[in-house]
Amino acid sequence: MTPPDLNLPDDVEALKAMVLAMAEKAARTDALESEVADLKARNADADERIERKRQADPVWRSG
Repeated sequence: MTPPDLNLPDDVEALKAMVLAMAEKAARTDALESEVADLKARNADADERIERKRQADPVWRSG
């Protein structure tokens, strides 16, 4: 199904450029999603280490 407002270029080279741009955008999106997942995991790990420090050291508990 093609949306009625989708304007595709008539020129084959322009269409190729459009497809390549879409593929590059998808690749960047995938890379950013992977980076976000990595940062979330690192943040969770840091939170766990902070919690262990707080439990082990009375000075950390007050923070």
